[in-house]
This record gives sequence, structure tokens and C-alpha cells, in this order.
Amino acid sequence: MELRRRVGGTVDAVERSAAFAAQLEKMVRRDGLGPSRIFFSDLIDADLPANTYDLIFARWVFLFLPDPAAHIRLLARALKPGGVLAIQDYHRDTFMLVPRPEEWDDFITADRAFFASQGGNVSIGVRLPGMMEQAGLQVTGIEQTTKDGHPGS
Repeated sequence: MELRRRVGGTVDAVERSAAFAAQLEKMVRRDGLGPSRIFFSDLIDADLPANTYDLIFARWVFLFLPDPAAHIRLLARALKPGGVLAIQDYHRDTFMLVPRPEEWDDFITADRAFFASQGGNVSIGVRLPGMMEQAGLQVTGIEQTTKDGHPGS
């Protein structure tokens, strides 16, 4: 919805959750920016048209995917020449709490194991630029964002 607002018009989306897709359709009908196409499928199964998009934005998607390189190839094919694939995802090896709880190492091990059991990788962010280059894309920037908080935040 934020992309629709910034563009001032329609934005296609891929959403595999029926509940999220239904909510998205409801919000799209109310915002007055026109109908958007919603692909109800896993990303790898989305029938994205080739050479169509100026921008494809994926936020917190790739850490869940069992074959991220195949997904990048799919998205690269859907971009127009000169289009931009912007990905925001994790490099969880930097995830930390201070002071460090006694059970922190167990939590981190369980977190990595969960994503691995689903075929994903919690620190996929560091591998994505190489996969993008292998898919024929030019990596023009990498921006690191570190968040911190304080007690009570």
C-alpha cells in the first residue's frame, strides 16, 4: 500500500496468503488509486510478465525461500531493460541484545534451524548481491541499516 501511495497508482503484488491477499484487495478498493493485479501464489509460481516492471521491490521475502537464485532470475526476467530490483532482507548474524541474555545462543541456534528447516536462510542478505549479478543484473548499491533501541523502546 505504501508503494501505491508513493507511485500514486496501481502496483502489482504477489501474495500467497489468502487472508493477506483478501485484506490487500479490500484496501486497494478503498484507496481510489485504481485496481492492481494480485498474483495469488508463491513467488516462484507467479506468472509475472517478462520485460514489464520498472521497479520490483521485495521486503523480507528472500530469507524464507528455498531457492533464492531461481527467484532472482524470475524477477530479473520480469524487469524492463534498465529496471530496478530492490531487495530489503536480513543478515541476521548481526542480530544482538545487550546485555546478552543467558539463553541467547540457544535462541539464535533455534532461529537459524527454523528457517533452515523451511529451506530458508536468516542471513540471505549477504548472498543476494552475488545472485543478482549471476542473474545478469548490475548491483548499483548496497545499503546497510542497523537499528538499535533502548530500555523501554
